[in-house]
Amino acid sequence: MKALTVQQPFAGLIASGRKTVELRRWATKLRGPLVICAGARAWSEAAVKEFGDGPRGVVLCEVDVVGCRPATEADRGAACVGADKLASLEGWYAWELAEARAVPQRPVRGMPGLFTLPQR
Repeated sequence: MKALTVQQPFAGLIASGRKTVELRRWATKLRGPLVICAGARAWSEAAVKEFGDGPRGVVLCEVDVVGCRPATEADRGAACVGADKLASLEGWYAWELAEARAVPQRPVRGMPGLFTLPQR
């Protein structure tokens, strides 16, 4: 199954269903299930203070990728990213996520881009 590493606190926001758009600099044709892995490091201490922290370096949840398109200003709320964190969305893509569901947590080493989740 394909996986994506997302730094905390954003991985936790995806797992809770609060973050339904993941902003990336690259588009994906993937549709369907995607495992979200929490990165070993946090995005920033400010983001952790604002949204809280969560487990790191683990498989966290599974979501469905239901679409991907160029990002617009209207995506900021669903992506949990204000203008203070990302001045312009030009050149960014909005990965539309749905149906976040918990999976058994297990340690995983995150990787850049989409990767195949290693079997246990």
